[in-house]
Amino acid sequence: MRKRYRRPKIKNAGGYWIAQYRDRDGTKRHKSLGPVDKVRKYEAEKKLAMILEPINSASEPSPDMLFDDFV
Repeated sequence: MRKRYRRPKIKNAGGYWIAQYRDRDGTKRHKSLGPVDKVRKYEAEKKLAMILEPINSASEPSPDMLFDDFV
């Protein structure tokens, strides 16, 4: 199975870097990463990468799992 990687999506909203991502359960999450005038975009992307590290490193389904259980 192909390994999936969630790319960080960051936008400037109201003078703050806002991250939008989905957690392991698929729930949409928003996180403020700091004000635009004090935090550079690449710093905000690094913060988001640290937040997404546990999600991106999740284990793959085991080969003995049935399709019904997977779905």
